[in-house]
Order: sequence, then structure tokens, then C-alpha cells
Amino acid sequence: MKWLRFLPRFIRIKLIRQRIQIPSPPEAFQVNIATTQEELEKAYSLLHDCYVGIGLMDPEISGLRCNFYSFLPYTTTVVAKIGDAVVGTVSLIKDSPAGLPSDKEFKKENDLLRIQGHRLVEVSSLATDRQFRKKAHVVSLYLMKYLQHYTTNYMGCTTVTCVVHPRAQDFYAAFWGFSANKKIIKYKFVNNALGIHVYGDIREKGILTLASLFPSVENRNPIKFCLKPESLLIYPARQIQHHLDPVYTPELLLYFMAERTESYKKLSAAEMMTIYCAYSLFFDDLDRLEFFKELSLSSFNKRAFRFFARSQAILKSSDGTLTNGYISDISQNGAFLATEEKMDQSKTYMIEFDLGSHQFSIQARIRWQNRRIRNNNRIGYGLEFNQVQLDIARILKQTHLTKKKTQVQAPKLKKAN
Repeated sequence: MKWLRFLPRFIRIKLIRQRIQIPSPPEAFQVNIATTQEELEKAYSLLHDCYVGIGLMDPEISGLRCNFYSFLPYTTTVVAKIGDAVVGTVSLIKDSPAGLPSDKEFKKENDLLRIQGHRLVEVSSLATDRQFRKKAHVVSLYLMKYLQHYTTNYMGCTTVTCVVHPRAQDFYAAFWGFSANKKIIKYKFVNNALGIHVYGDIREKGILTLASLFPSVENRNPIKFCLKPESLLIYPARQIQHHLDPVYTPELLLYFMAERTESYKKLSAAEMMTIYCAYSLFFDDLDRLEFFKELSLSSFNKRAFRFFARSQAILKSSDGTLTNGYISDISQNGAFLATEEKMDQSKTYMIEFDLGSHQFSIQARIRWQNRRIRNNNRIGYGLEFNQVQLDIARILKQTHLTKKKTQVQAPKLKKAN
């Protein structure tokens, strides 16, 4: 309502909290990760039509909106469905060496959060079918509920960041308690629409403090709504707690990057190489795709892509010194150990950690160190295993969602710290 903008901000936020209502979901409603060509295509199509309709992008011949981040394993595309029809979608982009879309305009703001220890995930590409935009926002509310649980308990993130229209910042402040940076820009990622950077901690212990600010009735309290288990929200069944859920296969990459769209023509060689290296873990025949053949792969074939798998770790030196930290990414060749402790790079070490239900004790050496935020990584050390760990590669390969025959509602995982 336009008259709200003329009130003091604290009153606007209070009124928004008083007016929120949680409607009952439609019949045959479900929210899950998009894992099939059909689900992905419907999500990209819905996003395209929504963005074109409100002027956030120019029409594409393909009728789809997808980009570099769409194809990364760091990105999880979530869909809300009624039967087979996709009526809502949102993309969750985990922070990585590839960065976040908002880094192009708000890198200084994101880096400040990284330095402070926040583990970021960017919420992007939120769209709902026209028929549900004025029906108490039932679809978008359930998408928000899904992303709160998934980003904290499955991705291992602590803090959501996103770029919204300045008029929307009051809603995010009211619903999630988000803060906003004051800078308003013309955001190139969405056709130069006005954008402001908002962020906030959406872990359970963070948002519980907001519950008392809403009416106590459950269907008017979005915090109670978000934290209540729901059978219609389907999460991936996997043993690795804080990880990724890649879904793209060579066939899907070919279809969405070249056949259905020509997205690969808009990507840089570095972006194409990032995609290639990411999926080389899962598939040996990526070289058959024409757009990868054009790249100079010789200098990259040996570079293993590291996947996030947050796990507590202990590093034991040859003289018995123990260093505590956690693994923030891992491959069959090595891992990154995040720790504030200073380590002697001349020593040899044994690193002990769990990956899923498997325990590892591996001899390793330090290859490089991060004493500041670099490549969107934490402070710590890059470790190289003395031997290639095929068991780790096997476990990571099993996380590809299209390799699983079924998905069930997963048991509740441990909270992110």
C-alpha cells in the first residue's frame, strides 16, 4: 500500500508484522529442488516471464532466464509445484571462489560480512505465478520457509544476502530482521532496476528472537511458521551435512547452454572452465560437448574442483601438536582447512575428519595459506593429500542428485554453528 511509505520506518515495519497472514497451501502443493529438465525449464520460463513482465529483463528468444550462476553446482534451484505445474521458484547461490552475483556491485559489502565470519548464500531469481501474487503470497512464503531450513541445515550457511528494490527492504526487515546498506544503485543484473543490498542471519537461534514481535497465533507468526516441520517440503536425502546438491548432467548442460539457449556464447573462458572443472568429478565425457572443445583444456585438466563439505577437523603435526579447525571444501587431492591458528608449513601433518558416515585420517602437507579474505575463502590453509583419495571422490560423486533414484523427506540435520 502506497500510503505506508509516508509513515516513519519503525511504524511501517510494525504494521507489516501485524498484517502478515500464513494461508493454507493449495491441494497437491509441494516444494523441492529442481532435478529434471522439465522442472528446470519451467523454473527458468516462469522467471523469464515474471522478470519481463515487471521490466527486470528484455525478452529472450528462448523464453528462459538462465546465466552463469544457473549452471554452477553452488546454485540450488528450488521449485514450488501444484501437481506438475511450477508456480514458484527461487535460486540459492552458495558463496564460493566464483563469487556471488551481487559482488559485481556490492563486493565491498559482501567482503565485510565474509571478514566477520558470515557464511553467505545469495537468494536470487524469486518468482511466482501471476495467479498467486495477490493470494496472501502463499507460494513465496513457502519458498522462504524452504530456503530458511535448506540454507542453514543443508548448505551450512549463516547469512542470507540479496539485492531487492528499495521499496522491498521494509518487508525483509519486518519478516527476517534484515539490515540494509544505504547505497542504492542501478543493478545491471536486472536491467538497471534500482537495488539495495540487504542481509541477515536466518539460523533458527537468530530468527527466534523475532517471534515475539509478531502475533502469537501461528498462522500470523512467520517465525513459528518457518520453524514448524512440513511434509510438503521435500529435502535431499544425503549423509554429508553441509554440502552441495548438483543436478546438471552433460545432457542438461548441452540442452540449456546450447540447444535451448545460447548461454555459452555469453560466458567468458574462465566461467566456462569453472563449469567444466566442476562437473568433471561426476562425468568423464564432458569433452564431447562442442562448447568445451573450443577451450584450451590442457592447463586445467589437472585442477580438481573442490566441493564444499563443512566438517570439524583435527590436524596433527609430526611432533604431536594438534590444530583444530574445519574443512570448508574438499576434493580427492586436498582440502581447505579454516583455522585462526598459525601453523608451520615445513612440517608434515595427519588430518582427521568425517565425511558423511566415513572417517578419514590422511597424511597431508600445507601448500598455501590464506591470512586474509581471498577468493571468498576463510582464513586458513590449503592442504594437499600425499595420495589421491579415491574414496573421497566416490563419496562426492554420490551427491549428484540425478544419480539417486528417489528423494525422500530427510531427517532433521544438526544446526549450523
